[in-house]
Amino acid sequence: MFRFVLFLFITAHSCAVVHADGGPQRFTASLPENWQEATRLRLVIEGIRTPGDTPLKLRVTATADEGGETLLGSVGVEAIGPTRSESRYIRSLRMDVTRSLRRYLQNKADASTVELQIQAVDARNKPIRNLKWSVDKVRIETQKADHHATNRIVEASVCLTLLPSANGAKCKILAHRPR
Repeated sequence: MFRFVLFLFITAHSCAVVHADGGPQRFTASLPENWQEATRLRLVIEGIRTPGDTPLKLRVTATADEGGETLLGSVGVEAIGPTRSESRYIRSLRMDVTRSLRRYLQNKADASTVELQIQAVDARNKPIRNLKWSVDKVRIETQKADHHATNRIVEASVCLTLLPSANGAKCKILAHRPR
């Protein structure tokens, strides 16, 4: 009997909390070290569970101590199909929040965390009522400039030259590598 009760206790605590009312979820995300020097800031939303028959957007706002909210952005989640109501799991979604997060943190240079709120909304940004959805966790990641990657992109680019065509077409495209 003790093993059965212990099994139920462990099972109940390992399940994710699913919001049945469509209400927002709140998270505290730590700012990465030296986030001010990063070229990109991305919000990583992990462990997303949604019904397969409902397209939605996850709308992310930063909440201030005064109670105000600042929109950081949103990311779309497509439906699998109109008859696929079973729950689906998405491991992670990333969204670029560089400009919006920098703007929000402009006067908070000593900040080490950001209070976030994630809301499931429809195409018109209205909360979706009675939707069972959840997010396990969020984090902020940085990206530094990679000058070598930029050089590789430039080296691999192709130049296009427009030439008159012999078969009556207006032009012919000739591709060659840059010198």
